Amino acid sequence: MNTDTLVWLTVILGMRVALVAALQQLCTSSFARKRRIYDLPIGLKQAKRERYAHAGGAALDALALGAMISTGLIDFVEPSLAEPAIFLAVHVLLVEPLYYAYHRALHTRYLFRKHHFLHHLSTVTQPSTSFTFTLAERVSYTALFALPILAASHLGALSLTGLAVYLLVFDLVNSIGHFNFEFFPEGHTRNPLARFFYTPTFHARHHSKFNCNFSLFVPVFDHLFKTADPEEHVVFERARSGRPLKSLGQQGETDPP
Repeated sequence: MNTDTLVWLTVILGMRVALVAALQQLCTSSFARKRRIYDLPIGLKQAKRERYAHAGGAALDALALGAMISTGLIDFVEPSLAEPAIFLAVHVLLVEPLYYAYHRALHTRYLFRKHHFLHHLSTVTQPSTSFTFTLAERVSYTALFALPILAASHLGALSLTGLAVYLLVFDLVNSIGHFNFEFFPEGHTRNPLARFFYTPTFHARHHSKFNCNFSLFVPVFDHLFKTADPEEHVVFERARSGRPLKSLGQQGETDPP
């Protein structure tokens, strides 16, 4: 790996950490407070646990990328229009269904207790939650989410610029799912297109109920396999109208208007 590539990977690492830190601040803004999904505080233990988790996760990804470059597993060319198309196709057709199946497996008793429990200690989420896992689980995600990168390289379409954009967009979308506030417009969850891109409410319900909403970014798999939370639209509208849930066990559709 040459010096220029090493410098570029270091810059990407810094950009990823800075992005998540900025999104963390957004979650404390007045805009976010007016649209809370759960009106519950982030505990000191959670804040401490997640403080450096996003930096550690990004660093692990950088080490993995460095290893793939050094071993010749991936190589870079000039940017092209084929690159984002490959990223999107591999993500939707391969990463999303694999993640759904893996995530459901992680909720079986053995794997949950061994690995996934750490992520779910954060019942009220924030962007840094999206990087908080046991080492083994984090490594498994690094491998899974590298599939679009490997595919683009194999097809001769991977660029350093495209790699940076892919990682930053992934972190942005992943962080959105861990916002504890809703920014999509009122009525959004009634739109059929909502099945093809999740909302903060979608993943917030997974963290509070545990047995629903297993998809990564594309909820269609939960609708296909009947694991979608039936109350998502109610909780969504409560958040948009400034009426957050006051407890994790509170049921949206039985609450007074």
